[in-house]
Amino acid sequence: KQWYQRRVHGESLSERQAGRMGADLDWDAVHTQLQALNLKYDKYEEYNGTWYFVTREHFDLFMLEEPYNSLSMLVNFTSSEYIFRVLGTTRERGFYTDLDDLIAYFPA
Repeated sequence: KQWYQRRVHGESLSERQAGRMGADLDWDAVHTQLQALNLKYDKYEEYNGTWYFVTREHFDLFMLEEPYNSLSMLVNFTSSEYIFRVLGTTRERGFYTDLDDLIAYFPA
């Protein structure tokens, strides 16, 4: 847990604050935005909330003639946490505050 900090725009968050953020988010609006960006997602119900695994619609990298989705994002709809991964390695982890904040992470 020391290798990352729970942050939104550089401000530390308490567990209580982080747990409240995703409750009011409209996933239908997120779905519309993802489609517009040519992204797809899979939904997983886990012990720690509802997670969405977001990737590009098509493979974006071929190495040694093998296809890869090089970029992926996991979004926990319950706790408002996101995890951004490059080739399966976590590069950034934090929390979003609202729909606009979450959507801002996708094109980046």
